[in-house]
Amino acid sequence: MPRRGHGAAVALSRDEIVAVALELVAEGGIGALSVRRLADALHVTPMAIYRHVPNKDAILLGVVDALLADIGLPRRSNDWRRALRSLAAGLRELLQRHPEMIDVFGRQPVTTPAAIARFAFGRAVLLRAGFDEPGADEVYAAVHTYTLGYCALERARATGAETEGTGDLPGAPLDDDEAELARSIRNLVTDRQYAAGLDALLRGFEPAGR
Repeated sequence: MPRRGHGAAVALSRDEIVAVALELVAEGGIGALSVRRLADALHVTPMAIYRHVPNKDAILLGVVDALLADIGLPRRSNDWRRALRSLAAGLRELLQRHPEMIDVFGRQPVTTPAAIARFAFGRAVLLRAGFDEPGADEVYAAVHTYTLGYCALERARATGAETEGTGDLPGAPLDDDEAELARSIRNLVTDRQYAAGLDALLRGFEPAGR
């Protein structure tokens, strides 16, 4: 496909930019996405992309929105804790597949259409359960930030394991009891612990008057 000229740049659209960005993410992950690679895939200059989006973060938000929309929403449930667990599970699975998304969430509130739909779903479930609006928002925020924080820790641990040692002090051998405790520390960040922490968090909330 020939490189688009300046006149053809007007035919480019934000939707097309995001669609091709998604293809690049599917091939190499969000970390492999750059404006230059995207421009090459679209056969345009980087400046042609910036006529339609202000910066790379705007492209990333478009990608995040599409990925959030793809995981969809849980089925409606009268069990508000189950509904919140399902919302959290979808987000966590997505962040585990695309850990670079954690940086997008960390830099700014993500208020794309798909993110708003997830928030509206969670708030509606909680309002039906008897929470008032501020209380519902508190529950959603607690689950959302717990999941983001846990996934950030998992990502950091996975990256650290590739480049560093065990975390023990060099030259300081551990006795048997200390070695056992050290093994326990290394096993604190697991799927089981995430679920246990989320359950404990949700048990701490109750609708007003109950």
